[in-house]
Amino acid sequence: MKTISLAFIILLVSFTSFSQSLKRFNGQFYHGVDLLPSGNASYTYYIDTLTGEEVKQGSFKYVYRGENAFLGFNQTITGTFDKGLKTGLWTFLTTSTDVGSENPYTTGTETLIANYKDGHANGNWKYIQNTKTRRKMSNSGGNKWSAYSIPAIASISMNFNMDTLVGLCSLDHSSIKYKVSGSFDKHGFCTGTWIINDRKNNNNKTLQYKDRFLYDCVTKNNSGKIDEALNVPERKDDYKTLISLKSMSQKQKDESEYRIDTANYSEPHSAIEPYIEDLFKNDQCYYQAIGGDLTFLYGVVYGRELRVVAKNP
Repeated sequence: MKTISLAFIILLVSFTSFSQSLKRFNGQFYHGVDLLPSGNASYTYYIDTLTGEEVKQGSFKYVYRGENAFLGFNQTITGTFDKGLKTGLWTFLTTSTDVGSENPYTTGTETLIANYKDGHANGNWKYIQNTKTRRKMSNSGGNKWSAYSIPAIASISMNFNMDTLVGLCSLDHSSIKYKVSGSFDKHGFCTGTWIINDRKNNNNKTLQYKDRFLYDCVTKNNSGKIDEALNVPERKDDYKTLISLKSMSQKQKDESEYRIDTANYSEPHSAIEPYIEDLFKNDQCYYQAIGGDLTFLYGVVYGRELRVVAKNP
């Protein structure tokens, strides 16, 4: 009983000492993006005794409310730090009401809901965009607004396990008629059925993965007609070779003229790569200035697949 009490006292003293060492920042926060004005941030931090650097700890909030040339442009970023690393739920919200310096002017919202663990993307990330534009026209009676454009609507849902894309992945950018859906295994390899619909470019694909290998791919135009020129029948022969290689002894593998290779790029990788960039290189998320984001620094693992290649092509 005395041992338990002593341990509790030591823990309590350590916590109290740590709490007392926390400092609070509340003021203008320079985010490093020259084209956007800086808002205000509020957070707590402590000074690392070894490096002398500021380490964020606890809740973080950044707010900007537009004025002058940025009237109607508002941002709110909230989340939590643990020992300088982002953890748990983070929300990035941007709202616009007729924002712009010249035609067209933008109205709408962009929201990113992200989950972290020890500074790494971990859990579901969801991005939603719903924006529209209109033009301001001058005439003898003053300014007049045009009708709004067709809304630009986009949604992305991705699941992470410590920077690796896993499970279901979906992307729907209706304004450019682009839609992707599929899934990854726990190591970021493509698995199951992937559908990549690029109706703007008259190119729609259904990809079938078996054992992390692209077993089949059917490409159709918007009318549903199969494009025979883009189908590659030897994939199924390569799959047979893959299964054979997997069953071989190491000696047999060494003697075989083929080997199994891991490719870090694939059709699904190419299809979602620009949108990964939107999430992790988004200037309005201020990743570098806010800090604590290791995924931003090191990148994401996704879209891998197995291939059969000749040892001496």
